[in-house]
Amino acid sequence: MKVCSKCGMEKELDAFTIETKNKDGLRPWCKECVKEYNTKYLEAHREENRIRSANRFALHREENRLRCKKRLEEHREENRLKCSEYRKKNFEWLNEYDRVRYITKKQERREISKRYIKSERGRFVVAKTRDRRRRQLGFNVLFENELDEEYEWHHVDDENVVAVPVDLHLLYLGKNHREKLIPIIKQLYPDYEWN
Repeated sequence: MKVCSKCGMEKELDAFTIETKNKDGLRPWCKECVKEYNTKYLEAHREENRIRSANRFALHREENRLRCKKRLEEHREENRLKCSEYRKKNFEWLNEYDRVRYITKKQERREISKRYIKSERGRFVVAKTRDRRRRQLGFNVLFENELDEEYEWHHVDDENVVAVPVDLHLLYLGKNHREKLIPIIKQLYPDYEWN
């Protein structure tokens, strides 16, 4: 038994951490008192510690980068073999883990994608991608898109395309797709002389 010099309680020897320079080989404070003190100290000096840590990191950034790179180079083959062995050993578990993670994140990714597409930047990127696709496939645009809403390029024949609203385009997908959309396109673009 030993008395903690901080809280004054008598406790078992395993309630104290080792410190070899003391006569009994143990620290004067018990583990609970040390933990309490450390928590309070870190709270009180949080910003100071953050700045010190950032400075230390910045000071040794290049040195640390080179050391990590060297270590990776030295153990590249060894690490590759370890990873390969681990994959083989835990193949079923890892596959199941990846599958579950993919499924759980799928809806989240969809939501993020929808939010992005609805944003101003997203609409711009989508329009730019469609225009690039049109140019790559050699489309001939009969007239520039004047629609305010989201649009897709629709083939009126093998070469010519016009912009039509996405929901309309998706609604008429399937057999005789072009023929079904012709009356709608004529309404959207009445100024054009259709054959």
